[in-house]
Amino acid sequence: GDTEKDSEDKKVIEIDPRAGSRVRIGSAVRITIGKLAMVEVPRFVGRRADDRTRLDLVASNRGLRYTLEDRQIRQADQEGLIVEQIPPAGTNVARGSTIQLIVGRVSEVEVPDVLGKPWESVKSQFLPEKYNITVIKRPVFEDAQAGIVLAADPGPGAWIQKGGAVNIIVGEKIFARFYDIRIQDRPVETLGGRFETPNEEIRVTGKLETNATVRNILLSVDGGANWETLEPPDPDWDYTMRPDYDREYRVALKMVLADGTEFEPNLPVPPVFRFIRPEAKTDIKILNIRIDGKPLENIEPVMPIEEVQNGEVRIEASLEANVPMKGLKLSFDGGSTWDEIGASPDWSYIFRPEPERDYDVRILVVLEDGREVEPGGYPRVRFRYVRQAPPDGEIIRLTNVKMNGTPINDVPEEIPFEELPNGEAVVTGRVETYVATFDHMEASWDSGSSWQPLGDPDFEFRFQTEPGRDYPIVIKVVMTDGSEQVLQEYRAHFRVVGAKVEPEVELTAIRVDGDPLEEIEPVLSFEEVENRDVIVTGVLKSNVPVERLEVSFDGGSSWEGVDANPNWTYAFRPEPGRDYDVKVRAILEGGREWEMRDAPRARFRYERTQQPVEPDIQITDVRVNGRLVDEIEGDIPMVDLGGADIVVTGSLESNVPVQSLLISLDGGSSWENIEAAPQWTYRFAPEQGRDYEIRVKAVLEGGTEIELRDIPRARFRFSGEGAPGDNW
Repeated sequence: GDTEKDSEDKKVIEIDPRAGSRVRIGSAVRITIGKLAMVEVPRFVGRRADDRTRLDLVASNRGLRYTLEDRQIRQADQEGLIVEQIPPAGTNVARGSTIQLIVGRVSEVEVPDVLGKPWESVKSQFLPEKYNITVIKRPVFEDAQAGIVLAADPGPGAWIQKGGAVNIIVGEKIFARFYDIRIQDRPVETLGGRFETPNEEIRVTGKLETNATVRNILLSVDGGANWETLEPPDPDWDYTMRPDYDREYRVALKMVLADGTEFEPNLPVPPVFRFIRPEAKTDIKILNIRIDGKPLENIEPVMPIEEVQNGEVRIEASLEANVPMKGLKLSFDGGSTWDEIGASPDWSYIFRPEPERDYDVRILVVLEDGREVEPGGYPRVRFRYVRQAPPDGEIIRLTNVKMNGTPINDVPEEIPFEELPNGEAVVTGRVETYVATFDHMEASWDSGSSWQPLGDPDFEFRFQTEPGRDYPIVIKVVMTDGSEQVLQEYRAHFRVVGAKVEPEVELTAIRVDGDPLEEIEPVLSFEEVENRDVIVTGVLKSNVPVERLEVSFDGGSSWEGVDANPNWTYAFRPEPGRDYDVKVRAILEGGREWEMRDAPRARFRYERTQQPVEPDIQITDVRVNGRLVDEIEGDIPMVDLGGADIVVTGSLESNVPVQSLLISLDGGSSWENIEAAPQWTYRFAPEQGRDYEIRVKAVLEGGTEIELRDIPRARFRFSGEGAPGDNW
């Protein structure tokens, strides 16, 4: 018989009839030998150790007992779970045996690998109850490194005690600018590249604005060839120098950061200047200016462009000056644009004139100190070049006239339809006119029954052809008085032969979220597609090139483009209550629309099938360093804090999923993201003299933000005065 006592195993545990009873000789006596009852050990691994009710039930069902023993582990997801059992599940043991259950307890946490990632996107991995984070900003030069985690101490993969300190090094884009640079208190941008002064010491000053820690400021007056250190590295810096006359000075500035890195910000106006003594008035003259050998004062206001030799005009003159010169500048449009030439005593310049353009010649002399002076002594004239009618009397001329790339007069009498792209003929060319009464041109491809206006001077017209039809092309000129003239020499007559290929386009297997279009229900559940795209797919087959597909959701009132792939896809975000009427069409090459009128068509709408739950979110028991927020007011002495962070805690209850919480310390001007835990925590380093006002928002799934205005607001500041208080 089964027994749970080790002492009764393999021993007589029962006699029937009982010992001492009188029975007849030969009577049957039943003797029961003890045998330990065996049971199979159930699986406890993976269960929560704090669910004692469930553990007791599982053990008692098998007649077993258990003990719990903690073991230190590093797997955070196994905290509080049974990680091992002795003996293991499936082992047969005697009923009443005790099973040893090992419970995982995490005392260390691993530093996550966030190197190279934006700090704002990964800081949620460092929960306050696991890590004591200090963010250290390090200046960086590249925009791509700004806000990026550069290093961590301890590094990624290191194991530390819960709540241990971790320093996170985050890149901060270095900002620096040198500005308000002055010479003898005069802004450099007002000097015009020169500074008249007697031979004395000159003071150069300026300002530096930066977010970096600066060890030194370096200044160069020769464009960076040599540098001098300014002491001390004051944001309002100054430098004293003794100038050399007629030497070009180029000021450059850079700063040396705390780690020794040198950084040279761009100067808004790179200072380039010379120190000069006051001099006598300059005397510069331009003499004997000629255009193609003709004195400037004799130039006609209108000249025929046909008389220009080789399409080039030479302008030349003599130059006299009592000062050193660097070069000349020449303008043909009255000074709007300039061409630079050498400052030779006898100089010349060649340009190519354009018909109908107005020319207005001006000259500037560039001195060695960079000043630009317009000399006297030359007449200022304005002129233009014009076209004259050709000697043969032709007042309108067409050039480079072609049809589909073939000269118009070489177009064959018959053209196969398949050689015309999409059956289209294109005529191009250019018109040159030599008469003021010309108005425009027109073209016809049906012997003058219809006409199409042409552009000027470059023109292009297109027309669709059909096999078996003749196309006589004619071009005419329309004058300002309405008279017309057909240009007989620019004609073509051709016939299109061959068969016209009729498009065969099929759009099949159109589905919405996998359901055939013809099987779509008229009313669909919006909850099934809320916050995601609906996918429309189909199959395209065509014997002609298809430029693109278009899909409409309003029966053809508006269309959206889709790539013309054999297996095409389109995604849209549905709206509840909107009527959808799906149609699909193909756009062939050339823009021809090919709508599949016999294709399946679906009309449907998405409706909410459930009443939306009104969010009921409660934030309670909000405390700052253990104090309820409605008990905090006024100034709090910094001495009470002992240099520690401030800890804000609270409780969250909600009848809808909450994605995260937002907390503001400045009354709502800025917000920080925190985990939406039932018992949430937020830490910050206090700043002396700053006003604090705590507000909290909840962010629902889908991104909706709800500000929780029924929590008590705390307004306070940390001051450097006062005696230590209580509980801080």
